[in-house]
Amino acid sequence: MDNGLFSIDPTTGAVTFIASPNFEVPTDTGGNNVYDIKIKVCDNGSPVLCATKDVAITVTDAVECVAGTTAPAITPTTATNTCPATTVDLSALANTGSKPAGTTLVWSTNKVPTSAADTLTNLTTVSTAGKYYAMYFDKVGNCYSPADSVDVTITACNLSPVITSGTTATTPENVGTTTPVYTATATDPDAGQTKTFSFETGGVDNGLFSIDPTTGAVTFIASPDFEVPTDTGGNNVYDIKIKVCDNGSPVLCATKDVAITVTDAVECVAGTTAPAITPTTATNTCPATTVDLSALANTGTKPAGTSLIWSTHKVPTSAGDTLTNLTTVSTAGKYYALYFDKIGNCYSPADSVEVMITVCATPFAVVNPSPQTATVNQPKTGTTPTELTPTGGTGPYVYSVDNTGSCVIPSGGTALPSTSNLTVTNSATGAYTYTAPATAGTYYYCIKVCDSSTPTASCITKTYTLTVTAACPVVGAAIPGLK
Repeated sequence: MDNGLFSIDPTTGAVTFIASPNFEVPTDTGGNNVYDIKIKVCDNGSPVLCATKDVAITVTDAVECVAGTTAPAITPTTATNTCPATTVDLSALANTGSKPAGTTLVWSTNKVPTSAADTLTNLTTVSTAGKYYAMYFDKVGNCYSPADSVDVTITACNLSPVITSGTTATTPENVGTTTPVYTATATDPDAGQTKTFSFETGGVDNGLFSIDPTTGAVTFIASPDFEVPTDTGGNNVYDIKIKVCDNGSPVLCATKDVAITVTDAVECVAGTTAPAITPTTATNTCPATTVDLSALANTGTKPAGTSLIWSTHKVPTSAGDTLTNLTTVSTAGKYYALYFDKIGNCYSPADSVEVMITVCATPFAVVNPSPQTATVNQPKTGTTPTELTPTGGTGPYVYSVDNTGSCVIPSGGTALPSTSNLTVTNSATGAYTYTAPATAGTYYYCIKVCDSSTPTASCITKTYTLTVTAACPVVGAAIPGLK
């Protein structure tokens, strides 16, 4: 009976209302929200065969969505942050539309929110660019009106740097002009920007200081004297104003007032003049392997109340940096002489000495040879390195016969005759030969050993004692004078 209120898809069989039904104003024939239709399906056989079925479709009541079908009207339709702010306030935009009673205006990043979680809870500080949707929300019906949209643009802003270092600093008097007494530090929210430090007008003592534009290090132009303050107040509190600027567009700056207090200090009597050490180089003299720094002369004037000390540091950081043994310095390198004021715990400038340590060779030495024996006319050989055992000096050693005055004549000895033909057969190995004299007795000969030191070799001559005895008679041989 109600077929005329529906459409049916001939392929899928999907049935839809031609006009949306209203529970409060039913249009079915019975007027009871039960719509009666008859469905038919036919095949394409021969003959065509069909089947039908009665279907009742019931429309139920529903909560009406009071959000309506009209979207809000937001102006303007674009929103951009105004520097230095980096966010947009969506709640400040105007809605020229009429908000239905019982609804709220909500915003979402979705044109059709799927739940309340899709709506924004913070409208005042929106920091992400993109399209945002405004719509009316009916909480009771849990439904939304159509949406109006706003395009949000976030423009990068140049933000001011911030000085993070303190407002006070303290330094002892006489501080050097290269020693920072305050270091300005700063941060900048803008990544990649450089910061430049300077003084700002208003610091009454700015003129007494220098500031490094890159590091922010502040130094005195002239070392301060506690007894003679030069600050404007004359109270040893120096007032400066620090400024830091970025390189953004536009350039933005920050300032900070800083008070630098100079404190009293024990005066250093070590002075500002270094010792004058001569000579400026020191080398050991072999066989000694050390240098005596205390033997060097200081032609400078040592201030009263100080001591002359030595260190391996040009500027010692503590008494532990100073040498306690000056007489046997065994390590090569640069050593510094300074005047030390123990009361003020301070040092003068330093003079330096270059210490060089020469490696010394072991002294050249040989042992005395053992007494030699032979029978008359006996051929003899010897090996000098075994007999004299040379050590030290510079190898290799060279061996030779010595018939000069260096050969010491033993008491009662007779020089080995030339007929014995004493010969060093190998000067490198020290091998030698001779023939014992034909007459028994006590003889001597000398062999010289030299090392290879340059430019002059060291040589030692040693005397050998040779006792020659008669040969034993051959068994059975005739003995002269016997019959």
